[in-house]
Amino acid sequence: MRKHVKFALLSAAMLATAPAMLTPALAQTTESPAAPVAVVGLPEGFVYVESSAVTGDEMKGIHLYDLAGDKIAKVEDIVIGPDDKVAGVLVDVGGFLGLGAHKVELKPDQLQVYKNADKKEFRAYTPLTKDELKALPEYKGAQ
Repeated sequence: MRKHVKFALLSAAMLATAPAMLTPALAQTTESPAAPVAVVGLPEGFVYVESSAVTGDEMKGIHLYDLAGDKIAKVEDIVIGPDDKVAGVLVDVGGFLGLGAHKVELKPDQLQVYKNADKKEFRAYTPLTKDELKALPEYKGAQ
């Protein structure tokens, strides 16, 4: 009889706390993603999108901005990993009219992608400055 009472009390306690335990999990799945870093120069109408929601074709040609909103580079290509996911983003930095520029690789977590309301324009932002990008080693291809 004593085991049945303990089991009944334990079951009642578990049932009482179950909704509280499930509520945060449900809340997490319904929230929209929040941008990880505040962007100062973000134009009105742009919203943060998960990088996984942007295709490689949409990614190519996107201008890269620093957090102050200054254009500092342009996405030239993407690197696909063995898992068929974006493993890197190649940007041209430095130079003028294509002369003297070098290509560097950024990891996907080093940039954030935003799109405008009509989904025709994308922008990418990085916490790195233009000088920090220039200081990165030149991308030489897959090793």
